[in-house]
Amino acid sequence: MKISYVEIDNYRSIKSQCFDVKDVLAFVGRNNSGKSNFLKAISLFFYPSTRDLGWEIFNKHDTSDRIRIRVKFTGLNAWEQSELQPWMIGDDFIMERHFEEVEENQYSVKTFAVVSLPEVEWLREDAVSGIKISDWWSDRNNLFVSGFDFSDYLGATKPSVGKWKECVAAFLREHGATVPHSEVLIENPKGYAGVLKGCLPNFIYVPAVRSVEEEAKVNKSNPFGQLVNAVIGQVSDENRGALNSALSTVSSLLNRGGEERIQTIQGFEDRLNRLMTEVFECEVEVEVEVPELEDVMKKTTLVVNDGWRTSIDEKGSGLQRSMIFTILRAYAELKQEQAEDERGGKSIIIAIEEPEIYLHPQQQADFYRTINNLASGSDQVFYTTHSPLFLEVARFDQICMVRKGGGGWL
Repeated sequence: MKISYVEIDNYRSIKSQCFDVKDVLAFVGRNNSGKSNFLKAISLFFYPSTRDLGWEIFNKHDTSDRIRIRVKFTGLNAWEQSELQPWMIGDDFIMERHFEEVEENQYSVKTFAVVSLPEVEWLREDAVSGIKISDWWSDRNNLFVSGFDFSDYLGATKPSVGKWKECVAAFLREHGATVPHSEVLIENPKGYAGVLKGCLPNFIYVPAVRSVEEEAKVNKSNPFGQLVNAVIGQVSDENRGALNSALSTVSSLLNRGGEERIQTIQGFEDRLNRLMTEVFECEVEVEVEVPELEDVMKKTTLVVNDGWRTSIDEKGSGLQRSMIFTILRAYAELKQEQAEDERGGKSIIIAIEEPEIYLHPQQQADFYRTINNLASGSDQVFYTTHSPLFLEVARFDQICMVRKGGGGWL
């Protein structure tokens, strides 16, 4: 699935804005015009957390009005359609998240699916109950909508709840296009937030200032850490056995019990025992903890040889930022591969603040081509920019101009 439309209300400098979304979308405008706020709003939509909420992210710092972010997704694959069908409008899935202050400095996040339901209650499956059927049945001669008589579908005896719903489905299949509908918000589609998140595209946000040193650490939560853990998981049993055997050999060289224990370590242990027995009767053992394979991989670092072999954090800012993009692209490919078998491929959305930072003009032009290549399939790229090398007149529909209105708010 891809994003095709976004609405944002009361987020930072954005009072109320809506815009259509292309596979590539460039936000351009003067400094401090609010370009980055569009990317931050979308990031908040994908990663909602009360920890990230405070009075400063509300428009004009007024927490009496909620933040509302609506996103329309189109182009759902077969797996996504099967998972989200009850909440779809035609071929689209529309979500809203509301962020509001419920008490002083206490905030809530609510998630909704936007569905289209018949305006008449007796055609809404969610409203059908035994009590309601009794009321509707007593007035069955007035069950008309758009000139069609729903009672023709009910039969001669009062139907059960299940039968009524079957009749609703049959009626809407034949006359649904003429029945008045209205939008309704259904809270917590798919139940748990984590279940719904598994249906949405992977979203990656790259701020203008991001440390390659932090990005290249091996943590469970960051992209590089997940890449390393994925590599560990794909190590064959034969290679894993060889690695574990090597680690076991290291243990036997360092610790007691190994036939080939290093004599200097044994001598150090003997010295400690000799001196300790003069003051206390006990036995001292020198034990070196040998890490598991997973622990060894946590020490993974990135070393770059561009004529001078050093750690990535000692290279120039341009190379460091390119490395961040490379890690994120590798992470995106990994997520795509993991999702392909079960879900038919999961889309990736990358949002980048000023991709031109630290890049030579030729590298900017190359990276712009990379962005368009990334978005040529099922993925999307949104970015803010001041560089003309990230814009093309021939692709004017990819450009979103950001200007401040009255009072300095969008």
